[in-house]
Amino acid sequence: KKPPRYNPYHVGNIFVVKDGKATVPEHAQMIIISYDLYAAQQKFRQTKYKVMIADESHNLKNHQAKRTQAIVPLLQEATVSLLLSGTPALNKPSELHAQLDALMPRFSPAWDFSVRYCEQKLNPFRKGKGAVDFTHGKHTEELNLFLTRTVLVRRLKR
Repeated sequence: KKPPRYNPYHVGNIFVVKDGKATVPEHAQMIIISYDLYAAQQKFRQTKYKVMIADESHNLKNHQAKRTQAIVPLLQEATVSLLLSGTPALNKPSELHAQLDALMPRFSPAWDFSVRYCEQKLNPFRKGKGAVDFTHGKHTEELNLFLTRTVLVRRLKR
């Protein structure tokens, strides 16, 4: 019998999905896939995962983005979800909501969260709820206390 060909993207039970043509082996216990590739390929969404680790989770900051719409439900369905980021919110507290929603579904509607924790500025070029831009933070001590008591573990470099 011919030995299996070495595949640097499939080591033991770990499989790295490099493109949409890949087929995940049935015996794979760990799959590594980019957010955008997962969002673009329906075939990878057929499996329910027990444990999800989302690296660079600050990329899940916009509820309207396809990647966020694909990944957040996956994180919500998993038994255990871990979100990893060196910078959870890049610009404003409203960017945290999608990540919080992934870990704590139904915690707070995005609008209510943004109104509570962001300054608001009217944008004269938009109408309706879209007419409000959420800018820098407010109630930041309260938000920090909430995060550190519920979902945030912060490690500082020494």
